[in-house]
Amino acid sequence: MDPKDWNQSAHVQAFMKLHRLADAHALQAYFNRRVQKIVTKYGKRMEGWDEILNPNLPKSIVIQSWRGQDSLAQAAREGYSGLLSAGYYLDLMYPASQHYAADPLKGATANLTPEQKKLIYGGEAAMWEELATLENIDVKLWPRLAAIAERLWSPEDLTDLHSMYRRLEATDSWLQYQGIEQRSQLRLMQERLAGSYPVEPLTIFASVLEPIKGYKRHSARDYTSLTPYNRLVDSIAPESKAAREFRDAVDRFVADPKTDAADGDLIVKDLTLWKNNIPQIMPLLQSNGLLTENVPVAQAVISLSATGLEAFEDLRSGKHVDPSWIKGALATVDENSVPKVEMSIQFAPGVRKLVEALGHT
Repeated sequence: MDPKDWNQSAHVQAFMKLHRLADAHALQAYFNRRVQKIVTKYGKRMEGWDEILNPNLPKSIVIQSWRGQDSLAQAAREGYSGLLSAGYYLDLMYPASQHYAADPLKGATANLTPEQKKLIYGGEAAMWEELATLENIDVKLWPRLAAIAERLWSPEDLTDLHSMYRRLEATDSWLQYQGIEQRSQLRLMQERLAGSYPVEPLTIFASVLEPIKGYKRHSARDYTSLTPYNRLVDSIAPESKAAREFRDAVDRFVADPKTDAADGDLIVKDLTLWKNNIPQIMPLLQSNGLLTENVPVAQAVISLSATGLEAFEDLRSGKHVDPSWIKGALATVDENSVPKVEMSIQFAPGVRKLVEALGHT
């Protein structure tokens, strides 16, 4: 709550004085009590964001916490029921793993008494529509919403992310069969961008990109209700499966390069594919006005792929690498990991891990 306008309004100040309201919080509670009576009159139960929490409100209201477990725990300690929204905002483009890790009964709420915990009903997934359209809404909702549902409907000790992703893949396919268009939407948007060019190079390029997270995209440019959402950043999934599987393979390979040749093969295959795809996609990027902004992204993909391949071969061969090369390679990775045109290259952390591993050999 920002009471600046209320504090500067002579009319509001006179109203507060007349009703003996000491400050803006008391004024807000006064307003919410009036709303609560109206809601109750029609057989409904009042629910509000955690800013409305005030001891002058009846215990029948439900507090919905967008700020996290701290305010949820405070509400429960004061005898109010609550829901958690923090951690479940789908519009912020966080990966399923991050949503899956959020839990209404972890953090500050974990220390509540059993009776206080009973006041926490669970959570709610939010999807604000500022950067969504009918064309890409399914992509932003699914399949991550299924991961949130499992989190809220499952025991808190169910935390295996690898198992979750395996099952989420099957759920993703099932959703498409049921008529949800999270996959076909992406394909249609990318086909439109490709125009007369083959779409596969664009699909491969897009498969390792993700929109920037949180509220950063809202301030990246002046978005309005008239802004067309027809750029590449609007045509990619919130989470890159290809990049995640690459990072997982790197983690296993770095832990023990001798354990599984399949991981090494996957690393080489992916990096080679992404590197060799750029010459295929560059004519499209350079000729399509909607895609030209992505040329620096494509150049970064080439640089990261080449660095990753060299680091991988040195690791696999056990070759001693000059520390100066490692330093330079890390600088290259960092330079090309910086988000561009509201997107980030999500296999970059895996490349960094390969380079860092050379310093430990």
